[in-house]
Amino acid sequence: MTKDKSYFDRFSITQEITIAVVAVIFLMISVLGVIVAKALIKNNEEKIAWQKKTNLQIATSLLADPIWTVDTNNIKNAASTFVKDDNQIIAVRVLDEYGDILVENRDSSMPTGNFKDLLKVKNRFLDTGAIRRNNEKIGTVEFIYSTQKFNDELSWLIIKLGISFLVVGLSFGALILWRMKKTITEPVNRIVETSKKIAEGNYQFQVPEENVIEFQLIAEASSAAVRAINERDLELKRQIAKAEQATKAKSNFVSTMSHEIRTPLNAIIGLTELTLDSDLSGEQRDNLETAKLSADSLLSIINDILDFSKIEAGKLELEMVDFDLIALLEECEKILALSAKKKNLNFRFHYRTEDNYFFRGDPHRLKQILLNIINNAIKFTSEQGEVNVHLSVIHRENGFALIRFEIQDTGIGIDKTKRDNLFEAFSQEDQSTTRKFGGTGLGLSISKKLIDLMGGTIGVESEVDVGSTFWFQLRLAIGDKKR
Repeated sequence: MTKDKSYFDRFSITQEITIAVVAVIFLMISVLGVIVAKALIKNNEEKIAWQKKTNLQIATSLLADPIWTVDTNNIKNAASTFVKDDNQIIAVRVLDEYGDILVENRDSSMPTGNFKDLLKVKNRFLDTGAIRRNNEKIGTVEFIYSTQKFNDELSWLIIKLGISFLVVGLSFGALILWRMKKTITEPVNRIVETSKKIAEGNYQFQVPEENVIEFQLIAEASSAAVRAINERDLELKRQIAKAEQATKAKSNFVSTMSHEIRTPLNAIIGLTELTLDSDLSGEQRDNLETAKLSADSLLSIINDILDFSKIEAGKLELEMVDFDLIALLEECEKILALSAKKKNLNFRFHYRTEDNYFFRGDPHRLKQILLNIINNAIKFTSEQGEVNVHLSVIHRENGFALIRFEIQDTGIGIDKTKRDNLFEAFSQEDQSTTRKFGGTGLGLSISKKLIDLMGGTIGVESEVDVGSTFWFQLRLAIGDKKR
């Protein structure tokens, strides 16, 4: 079960590095911008404090004598010198020692009205200082400062510095990313491509060399792995060739021996049948019938081994002839009816009589499949049980029909843990089954291989002590004849 990936887990290494570098650069720019802004603001505050102190000293120097002599013209001239842009003073007012206004001067852009109403605008403040002569207070000077212009200049300076920092930072980041691409991203991508080729089974390539030490080690390890895999593949190919030769020799041997054994065995069965037709004592007849039954059983085993060997060797070829499927089922019923009757089983075939059951394929092999599976159902069903064979045509189109067979029984059933090996060669549910019911364990394996050759599928549904349902589906060409 795979864990759901978070949003960031879906990024590639290139995206991760780019995000990290850009984030670090923006963090550095932000920190540097804050430091520079604070320094500029502090410098402005120090400049204003110095100007306030300087302006008061100048005011004391210029205004002390005119106030003492109440020289209004000189007071006005002195006050006007303070209302200048570089001093950031927009208005000045001189008062006598009793607080009466002697002179008031303000910037031409400032509105008339109450002097202190000018302070209601943002970025303005009032500074007041006493005018003394011989350490005696003779008046007061009031300055209204405006920091708007300086703040605008400061903001514009911060913007220009920010843009400069951003350009420099992005240039530096681009340089870092370019270098990381050369030293990390491209080597990682090459390693990923190498891994994909190995995963796809392509080992005929040269692992590219790398410059970074760590990636050099990975490249060397990959090269060693590819060499080892190539050597292993060569060895496997040699072993496979040997195994194929051995399998071929085994199949040829089994095929030859099966034929050699079957020929005299057929003669034994034939002569036994002829002898049974003659006059015999009861004991002689019983002995010959037992011998014939054993010979028939041995012939069935040899036929199974021969078929299995042909399939394994790839020598089994399917016929393509028109046949009547219902006639084939009736043949199977006649062959197996006696076995079912001996066990008093309810043995029936079910199909729609109105359908057309003429198809084109290999009737002999289809009959072999049905006999194998139905015979197993009869064999593993206890007396007075049921075995039902269902035939259905799922659909017909483009000259083909999908046919489904279901063989249901009320037998011993199959344990869920043992179903996976059911269609393997020489496999039965357990050893006690082999001892009790007999058989080579090849019937289902041969049936599955034949169904695979015909392009069909087979499966089983079963419950212990309840019964089993073996099913298989085949896609057969529709025959020319009609029932």
